[in-house]
Amino acid sequence: WRVGAAWLYKSAYGSPARNAEIDRQRLDPRDVIELNMPDMSSDLSLRAERSNPQHGDAEIASHKPLAMTECDDRLFAQCIAVRRDFHIDPYGGMTFCSFIKDPALRYDLRRGTVREAWEKFIPSCADKVRGGDEWRAHCGNCEKRADCRWCAVYAYLETGRYSAAIPYLCAVADEARAFKANWLTGHRRYFRIAGITVRVESDLNFDAIKFKDELAAFAVDGPGDDNVTLRHYFESARFTVCRAI
Repeated sequence: WRVGAAWLYKSAYGSPARNAEIDRQRLDPRDVIELNMPDMSSDLSLRAERSNPQHGDAEIASHKPLAMTECDDRLFAQCIAVRRDFHIDPYGGMTFCSFIKDPALRYDLRRGTVREAWEKFIPSCADKVRGGDEWRAHCGNCEKRADCRWCAVYAYLETGRYSAAIPYLCAVADEARAFKANWLTGHRRYFRIAGITVRVESDLNFDAIKFKDELAAFAVDGPGDDNVTLRHYFESARFTVCRAI
């Protein structure tokens, strides 16, 4: 049995020996998705499906964050704008994320105040890290972005560059997209009754079971204006244990 996160990020200390061990312990990308499956029941997936006539491909399409939509390469701007928490390390370094290890993005509380860090320093970090050409050429415009676990802090731990791609996470994103494509075809069906569309989802593969013949007359290809989702669970809940750095 394996205890820990579904995938491992690199060492905060940049130790070559430790990072080599992390590489050896990383799971196959398919196993990562098996342990931490994408959520296919979110309201966002339904909205994306309704806005795209190709219902089978809608949830595979990218749902780009605001920064990407507007070609804004400030890699932490959106994160800083929405976060309402902060992190202080054992040395008094305060910043907006526990994964941030770059001294330039940490405020020294031994020489200042929490108020100054929160009201001035952290907001200023939004403009300090830009993805530039490397980010735009790879992750910034990647069609897998909505299915990828990439983050600039992971890139920094992996390569020392905030804008770098992480090949391992690219492979995990490929598996996530394959999982979603399989789910859409095998685990979801639609029925419309009195103008209301019922989306039926299940852990069971619908290709392997048969609905009653009476339901065939109500089957439709995708969502409508009014939608209800019925989700059948046949497995125990999955838990993910986070790994600290």
